[in-house]
Amino acid sequence: AAIIISIYAVYQYFIGFRHTLEYIGQTGFNKYTKELEILSRKRAFATFISPNIFVSYIAMMLFFGMGFLITVRQKKKSILWICIAIFIMIISLLLTKSLGGNLIFVITFLLFLFCVNSYLLPNLGLKKIALRRIGLSTAFILFIFIFISGFFIWHRLPQSFNLNNPNNS
Repeated sequence: AAIIISIYAVYQYFIGFRHTLEYIGQTGFNKYTKELEILSRKRAFATFISPNIFVSYIAMMLFFGMGFLITVRQKKKSILWICIAIFIMIISLLLTKSLGGNLIFVITFLLFLFCVNSYLLPNLGLKKIALRRIGLSTAFILFIFIFISGFFIWHRLPQSFNLNNPNNS
């Protein structure tokens, strides 16, 4: 379900917002002011009420996917599909442009790495060299995620410190 919702969020961001705005423009109704405000910010929310709720769901499902990827020994084809699903969920997480959601994801990801390196991987019989490789590769992925999320939310940073703004995460 999470991958389907993530694919829908990517579709919504690149194609769906434009179609919805065109439809609202054709109807000419003024009752859609709240919806126009949400759509004009172009923050993916898929089937959820707000991008902030969607980002909390996707972040939770990402950790389930990463945990499943680490613990379950499967065929290479299954591992490839899980990696594609995780990648699409990360893209949809970035498209929410949620500062709080991305910050919480990074903090939780660091906690997840600590737990994996401290408890799970030694029980699977991996050596310290493998732990270092996994740690370095995840640190690299985390750096790329922070860089890309910073690109998406840089313009929202000043308004995020305005406590009177109802659109804050």
